[in-house]
Amino acid sequence: MKKSVRIAVGLAVVAGVASTAGAWYTGQQLPASLASAISNANSELKTVTPGLGVDVQLELLSLETGLFSSTAHYRIKAKGDLTTAGDETKAIDDELLFVDRIEHGPFPLSRLMRLQLMPVMTKNTIELENSPLVAPWFAVTKGLSPITAQASIGYTGSVSSTLKLQAVDFNKDGASLKFSGLDINAKVGAGQQSFKVDGAMDSLVLVGNDQSQIELHGLSLLNDSTMGASGLYLGSSESQLKQVQVRLPSQPPLLINNLRQTGQLAEGKTGVFGSFTSAIGMLNVAGKDLGSLELAGSVKDLDTQALKQLSDLYKALVSHLDAADYDASNPDLNLSAEQKTQLEAIIGNLLAGKPVFALDKLALKTANGETSFNLSLGLNKPSAFDLPPDVLAMQTIASLDAQLLVSKSMIKDVVMSQAALDPSVDPAMAKQQAEQMSEMAGMMAVGTQMAAVDGDNIVARFKYAEGQVELNGRKMPLEEFMAMGMGMAGGMGGGMPPAGGMNDSAPDYSAEPAEEAASE
Repeated sequence: MKKSVRIAVGLAVVAGVASTAGAWYTGQQLPASLASAISNANSELKTVTPGLGVDVQLELLSLETGLFSSTAHYRIKAKGDLTTAGDETKAIDDELLFVDRIEHGPFPLSRLMRLQLMPVMTKNTIELENSPLVAPWFAVTKGLSPITAQASIGYTGSVSSTLKLQAVDFNKDGASLKFSGLDINAKVGAGQQSFKVDGAMDSLVLVGNDQSQIELHGLSLLNDSTMGASGLYLGSSESQLKQVQVRLPSQPPLLINNLRQTGQLAEGKTGVFGSFTSAIGMLNVAGKDLGSLELAGSVKDLDTQALKQLSDLYKALVSHLDAADYDASNPDLNLSAEQKTQLEAIIGNLLAGKPVFALDKLALKTANGETSFNLSLGLNKPSAFDLPPDVLAMQTIASLDAQLLVSKSMIKDVVMSQAALDPSVDPAMAKQQAEQMSEMAGMMAVGTQMAAVDGDNIVARFKYAEGQVELNGRKMPLEEFMAMGMGMAGGMGGGMPPAGGMNDSAPDYSAEPAEEAASE
């Protein structure tokens, strides 16, 4: 035998022995590792689920260990009163069962077959098991596990995983569900100091036996975050849904295009700062485009240490809550006197950093105009927290800057869009009514001195700082502005019709125009 061949065989033997020894070692360490992971998972669940009114526990039911692989069975048990919409509750006592087929490292066979040569501690393949609770789900997936996941766990604690929800095509009694499936990929760094998630779904179509229909198309998810000094995950997130269609009996069809949400959070010298956006690319009703919607906000100068203290205090309080005694509609953390003092000090530290919260843009855009609103609120630490409410507000609000811009052309577009949904409306009458309403809005704004007309736009600007108000360029003490506002409210109240005397119905476009009626 040639020397090179003998060396190769020797290396193969050494590698095989090392791999076997590594697999044996992994098997020996597995029970303790699983116990620690389950304990950590339950601690995290404890900080989330009390607000839902439910206790959720992860349990290890059994573990069968071998030299190169092991099999574990888990149970997720939920018990309590689940808080639903409208603060209603629903009693639940359910469980989900999972099986985990664990290949021991450092070189699990399934990874070697894919030429994935990086050593890992385990390769896990997890599936939801059939049980009475999920039996109908298994029926529509034709016996396949509806939820499957794979995870590779590194020796540093890092995890690379994939999660898959199986596709579903189900019909019964005139109703149907067609789901393309959902795939999610995740990478978690050592010590959970970072994580990255991305996912996608092609479509979900739900049809009721009354022929109502809801369709979702083109869902994508992305999150890339790293743990910061504040104890918060910093980074970026984005979710997008390309299209939503809703068809209900006796209702005009609704179409929404390009729903998008983004978020950014970071740390700087002055603290934590971040921003978010939400947008609807187009809202369409009964085949007519109504417009687009955009919402953007931001926050800056949040004290890093105070945020970490607030997060730690919240986790400490929630971890001792009993979900059965937690009322989400009236949450009470039962703070002790010491904890109340601690919370007040933390809030004081947050305010001492002079944080600024802003609604950077709230805008509705139609074919011919755009209406927008923005607001910036700066805060201060008050001298004390037990002051009278008006004094506390004066000391806490350092500055307020707001602007409202209403496009008269957009008012016309909205009125015309409403009229277009009623085929009995005369388009000429609707157009005249729209012109009247847009001009009336401008006259009212000028008459009340709360806004001014600038070309096609009705504009209102408000600024406050250090007890002084600036309204549309006119400066005055806060007391004068409040007196003006109270006087206007009193005047408007005196001219309002009595209760029950106001007609809340939509404008009657078929009626004669006001000017023509007056001339007859």
